[in-house]
Amino acid sequence: MIVIRVELWPGGDETRAEDLGTARIVNTVAASVASGGELGDYRVELLKGARYSRRAGEIWKACTVTGFPRRGLGPWDLLFRGLRDLVGYRNRP
Repeated sequence: MIVIRVELWPGGDETRAEDLGTARIVNTVAASVASGGELGDYRVELLKGARYSRRAGEIWKACTVTGFPRRGLGPWDLLFRGLRDLVGYRNRP
């Protein structure tokens, strides 16, 4: 499992960190085994953070990234694909 935490450090002070949200990426294994490790299918979950929700840790959105080329691309590419599918381009003017 890959875990990405998003925190706010007020004034750069890590001891005052506030949880903005977490992303979890879990390999569902079957595609990896079937492709000899070349491809992977992943469940991507975006969890609510304590700063914005009373239900911190609850899944806000989730999707599956399929056929990801595991050996050719890295974790940032995998995160990008999940974010693209889950939040898209909603922040564009």
